[in-house]
Amino acid sequence: TFLTNSLAALADGRIAFMALESGTVRGHIVTYDPRTGEFRRVNHTELPGTGFLWRRDATTAWVQTDSPCGIATWDGKSLTPRPDIRVDGVCDKLRMVFQASDGAFWTGTTAQGGGVYRPGSQSLESFGKAQGYPEAAVYSYAEPRPGVMMAGGRDVLAERRGGVWKVLRTGMDAVRSILESRNKTLWVAAGSGIHRRVGDAWFVNGESDGLPSDTAYVVFEDRQGRIWAGTNRGLS
Repeated sequence: TFLTNSLAALADGRIAFMALESGTVRGHIVTYDPRTGEFRRVNHTELPGTGFLWRRDATTAWVQTDSPCGIATWDGKSLTPRPDIRVDGVCDKLRMVFQASDGAFWTGTTAQGGGVYRPGSQSLESFGKAQGYPEAAVYSYAEPRPGVMMAGGRDVLAERRGGVWKVLRTGMDAVRSILESRNKTLWVAAGSGIHRRVGDAWFVNGESDGLPSDTAYVVFEDRQGRIWAGTNRGLS
């Protein structure tokens, strides 16, 4: 299996992603070359001591390093450590990283809440229940517009504006992907289906509505404005 939030385009045209072995939460970085159709496992001499991978921008990925624990950028050829981003306190629980439009670096964990490095800061600004975020897990982030951050966890979807967290929806069953489409509809992929908010109304679509499965991993808008949903049984 693979982690959908790890899909990253590289500068040479390849696609990189994390492939997991059965029963594990860590695995191997694999690349796919669409020109040749070749899948290739990245060996440890190319990426020594690395863990998770997340997309960063159009040509690079974020990579978690193990010895020492940290964050680096990878373009498919060279690994560039980022000593300014310290995650040693949450390394074994780290599951998500995201860079906002203002340069802030957001982290998400399975049991230690989330955190953010502000530009110029030397310390991680942690958040959890004490700061208004209602649970201990952060699996996904989205920034629909500057100054607004959304985070999804095991059960909730929450939004932060002006430093204040507000719960938008509960009963999500692991929020894996968040998207605000061009028409301002909010789309969320979770274990309980594809959730969408139009105005103040929420709608949920699942297998009974034509999706391959109720378990959704990613939601995506293409250049033509079509919304695609990726599930554990295929694409719709």
